[in-house]
Amino acid sequence: MNIKLLKLLTLTLGIVFFAACGGGSSSDSGDSGGGAPKAPAGLSATPSNAQVGLSWAPSSGASSYNVYWGTSPGVTKASTKISGIATNSYTHTDVAATRSSYPSISYLTNGTIYYYKVSAVSGDGESGLSNETSGKPQVASPSAPANPSASAGNGEVTVSWAAVSGASSYNLYWATSSDVTNSSNRESGVTSPFTHSGRTNGTTYSYRIAAANAGGEGELSAIVSAKPAIPAPGAPENATVSAGYYEATISWDPVADATSYNIYFKKGDLATSGSSPPSVTMSSDRITGVTSPYTHTGLLGWTHYSWAVTAIGPGGESGLSATVSVIPWICFFCP
Repeated sequence: MNIKLLKLLTLTLGIVFFAACGGGSSSDSGDSGGGAPKAPAGLSATPSNAQVGLSWAPSSGASSYNVYWGTSPGVTKASTKISGIATNSYTHTDVAATRSSYPSISYLTNGTIYYYKVSAVSGDGESGLSNETSGKPQVASPSAPANPSASAGNGEVTVSWAAVSGASSYNLYWATSSDVTNSSNRESGVTSPFTHSGRTNGTTYSYRIAAANAGGEGELSAIVSAKPAIPAPGAPENATVSAGYYEATISWDPVADATSYNIYFKKGDLATSGSSPPSVTMSSDRITGVTSPYTHTGLLGWTHYSWAVTAIGPGGESGLSATVSVIPWICFFCP
């Protein structure tokens, strides 16, 4: 055999042997050579608190999977690897079991983006890498605040609610209708109780509260409503009464913002041993539009009477003053 023919035969045999042994460089994506499985498809990530859940379509012939990950895009087979995953899903998390199984890896930090690719493994080798996906672990958003309440004042509404575990702030949503959503007017970063000032008296305001943290804003609370109004005046103070013949004179201190006063009174029993003055309520007999001092005439002598006074203003009627009582005099020699 001549030398030239021998060299050609040797070169041909070398090429065939190289191809049969899977020669050439391996790839980080797509199918690998030989009988290794195909690269997994459809890799997706679902982040939650301190973990990322991964899932992908099964690769035919795969006996296990490897997950490659990093904190920047462009994951390769040189990235950190988690091997021996038996199913087509995996939760990358910071738990004791993960630490003991993979002591060399860094654990997940909320707010950090993690990038992933997956390969399939069989007895014939490892596939190329799947598509890349990413997930950003984050603490769960807080629950809706419980026990909301709203109380009206003069041109303002005070809203209160129970504290929510894990919340770092609260947002207050409000409207002048009962339809309050996340798109309604918002007061951000409020605390309980919150006084919503600058409101219009006589208008009903409705409110819902949401708790928030690094994981986002939680669900809205139940709706509460209140109608601001000018308050009624305070009850008159220092009421006094003095007796006269078949009459009594009642006096009291003036009340700020009062435009008039009402007197409530009650006639009791004859002033005998063991008798006592009657009680006065808002359902007792009433004399309206009076001023201080007021002389109540036409009474029965030697009979118990009691009086209490209220103030009237733009916001309504006050509560009763302290009750005062007296026994009008009887006159034996009067005409």
